Amino acid sequence: MSLSPAFISYGADGVEKATDGNPFVVKVVTTQAGFKAGVIVPGAFAGNPKKATVTFGTAYASTAYAITLGVLTDGTKQFSVSVESKTISGFVVNLGSNNAANLVEIGWHTMINGS
Repeated sequence: MSLSPAFISYGADGVEKATDGNPFVVKVVTTQAGFKAGVIVPGAFAGNPKKATVTFGTAYASTAYAITLGVLTDGTKQFSVSVESKTISGFVVNLGSNNAANLVEIGWHTMINGS
């Protein structure tokens, strides 16, 4: 048996543009509008515990997007970061600590769900 995957494309709004009845579907993002990325530097965090707000230049159409965080430290301390809230315009990252010392940066990227 051979499988011929169908491809589904998504517009900038994350809406599926084409489908078929094939159960072996490979979903492909055909526009970079569904992907956003950036870096949070230690100075962006404030309060106790330390929190930083990421604000997108262009909002998503809905909150149906995934967030991935990557923490870079100087190797002497680990952080347990979490996303505290998510809106179409951005999200809040909780550093899980009252002290951002030893943090180099937090890289993040978002992608429309199903991409």
